[in-house]
Amino acid sequence: MRAGVLLMPSNLTAYRIFIASPGGLEDFRKRFKATVEKHNDADAVRRGALFIPVGWEQTLGGMGRPQHIINADLRECDYFVVVLRDRWGSPADTTPDSLTGTEEEFELACQLYNDQAPMSRIVVVFVAIDADRMRDPGKDVAKVIEFRKKVEREKILLFHQVEREEDFADVLRRHLADWTHAHENAAAGRPEAPVEAEVASAPTPNDQIASPPAGEATGPVADAAKLIALARYTEAEALLAEAVSDHDDPPALTAYGDLLIRLGRRTQGIDSLRRAVRLAEETSDVGVAAAAYEALATALEASGQGKEGATAARSALERFAALGDAGGEARMYNLLGERHRLDHEMDNAIAHYRAAIDRATDGGAEDILADAWIGLGEVFRDQEAFGEAFDALNRGAEIKHRLGATDVGDLHAALGATLAGLGDDAGADREYRISIDLFRGRKDRAGIADAADHLGQVCLRRGDADGAEEAFREAAINFEGVQNVEGAADAYTSLGRVELVRGDKLLAARTLNTALSLARRQLGDGARAAQSEIVGLLDQALTPAETETSA
Repeated sequence: MRAGVLLMPSNLTAYRIFIASPGGLEDFRKRFKATVEKHNDADAVRRGALFIPVGWEQTLGGMGRPQHIINADLRECDYFVVVLRDRWGSPADTTPDSLTGTEEEFELACQLYNDQAPMSRIVVVFVAIDADRMRDPGKDVAKVIEFRKKVEREKILLFHQVEREEDFADVLRRHLADWTHAHENAAAGRPEAPVEAEVASAPTPNDQIASPPAGEATGPVADAAKLIALARYTEAEALLAEAVSDHDDPPALTAYGDLLIRLGRRTQGIDSLRRAVRLAEETSDVGVAAAAYEALATALEASGQGKEGATAARSALERFAALGDAGGEARMYNLLGERHRLDHEMDNAIAHYRAAIDRATDGGAEDILADAWIGLGEVFRDQEAFGEAFDALNRGAEIKHRLGATDVGDLHAALGATLAGLGDDAGADREYRISIDLFRGRKDRAGIADAADHLGQVCLRRGDADGAEEAFREAAINFEGVQNVEGAADAYTSLGRVELVRGDKLLAARTLNTALSLARRQLGDGARAAQSEIVGLLDQALTPAETETSA
């Protein structure tokens, strides 16, 4: 067999995915079909799976009531995706109290899911609507909003909020990756990990500066904060949407923008925060302006608009200084320190982090002080000053643990990397395993992937082939789950190398073919070098295994 030729399975297991949606979402349905077909070509087929997109477009044409025909096809499906925006749909027939077609399909899917055969998963996707529609929804939108509340309240279904078709495709790709791995686990006789409901409350950087707690805010902002604390996001959104539609209120706009970002609707959220800043500048309330600039700075930084984010952070810093708010100053020094670090301006980064340490100490803000020490430690680690890095990171860790912080997976991963730099692989192994456990608790797949990949390298240096194999496999699966193709290709390459060294050449060939398939989806000189490396490893795996393969 020639190296570089992808191995394809001789048998495929087909899985049918049904999409339900009312009218007005035709572009999303087209994107659904295209995304499924692309996943088949790029990944699923070589793993022995084939996903078949199913919807009313494929089912109509038989005799009888159209909805009956659609429902009959739905009964044969393995997965169900429902997409809703501002329509609830038309009644499926003319009988009194008839359900809409989408509603009937959803209820049937839930029944099939509860029966556990063959329906395996139900995914609900809400396409964003604007504040005016939330405030004055009309009959159709009101029904969608009530359904959103129900899904949030019951917490038994996977659900997401998206703004664009590409956001929907990203969500679908993540589920397709999970379903493909479920197929592989079933084929290999491995137990499938339980799937938790994926709610829209995943932590974002803006959680650190979320709208003021109910005790510090008034009116709708305070009421919304209480609802957010109870995970009643749709009710909070409706309340804030009414507040920002009725009158220009910078605090309400800031809280509304922050909530939208938490819900995954970054574009709408940033627009709201920009409006809050403009209106805040027209007022004489420096505190309101500082809060609006801070929220905007954090949101822009998180969305990759670092230059504009830094400008907003400086505006916030100026206003916090005028207020004598040491904690606010420290937060902005931290944000600017991170921006300088990412821009490789290390002297400026160190200066800003030290300023953050000073102001946080003056203000007695221990949580911010911990972040400043950790940021400074990261700069030193980037400079390979591992001793100074460990001291700074350790000071941050001591404060975090004293405060009972739980979101410290990144911190322990940084300690692992620093200890590895100091040559303490046993300590690095310990810290990476702690970080992975913490990331698992938060369902942070990107964190798990990165920490596991580094753990695999540490295990190799320690001569622990079993540990390395387990770590690289976990890294690869989670990199794929977050659509990090480059990370997944690297992890599968490392895994294949371990299998090759252990003498399992057929297994190594399959793993390296997976790595090669992923590497071929990348562009640039780095991707070509990775492909060349994988092909070289495949030469080692395939040439001696010719007779075994033909046998």
